[in-house]
Amino acid sequence: MTKIQKNMVVVPVSNVTPEWLEKRRGVFGELERQLIQGINNPSKGLTLEQLQLVAEHKNPFVVDNGILLADWRTFYRDEFGIKFGEVKVPEIRPGFDRLLVIAKGLTIQRAYDKCVEHFSCWKWADGDLDKAVPTNDRMPDNSSYAVYVHDRVEADEEHKNKSAETIWQAKIFGITLLERLLFELKYFRETGRHLDIQCITLCSGSRYTDGGVLSVSFDDGEVHVYWYFPGHAFDALRVREVVS
Repeated sequence: MTKIQKNMVVVPVSNVTPEWLEKRRGVFGELERQLIQGINNPSKGLTLEQLQLVAEHKNPFVVDNGILLADWRTFYRDEFGIKFGEVKVPEIRPGFDRLLVIAKGLTIQRAYDKCVEHFSCWKWADGDLDKAVPTNDRMPDNSSYAVYVHDRVEADEEHKNKSAETIWQAKIFGITLLERLLFELKYFRETGRHLDIQCITLCSGSRYTDGGVLSVSFDDGEVHVYWYFPGHAFDALRVREVVS
């Protein structure tokens, strides 16, 4: 008879229902994905805290929204002197593991100016970005909000060669310019590095005054804010999908 290890969890056969299996299939599938990701890129694999949860037979992918929001409160306090109240956090989807919180009252220009304080930036518009970019799918005019995106340096490969028009027709929610600038600032604060070194984020959630679609990338040592026509599509121009 095989010796049962002390910490092994034994599940009675009577408790193994289709629902039980389906729930665990999602956990183990995500565990496998993250372990493979960790092998290929150690900085993106499971954290020590997640590995400890695995050792304790607990789900390592349960997100503590309280911890995430506390981190964002510190970020806003330090960078903008802003305090925000309650924020409804969307339900997380597999692979969308970077929370972005957009505090009430924050503007595109203010976020851009804060980026300029930390690193070199360039924008195509001479004036105020809030006037140049009047159309946005989401803005914190009346309340703070949160979205999830893929926690990746480069914009979503799944959406390469897709124009903004294609994204809109497919009813895919894309990142806004304000969200992308905050992601850049938060990521730089955490790592000292930048996003979109090789690709360009197409901010399909924001439009220029003439209908052009905003973009953000890192090129020649600075963060670039530019725009493309809605029909533009090529490999390096990619939308960052959001869960809102």
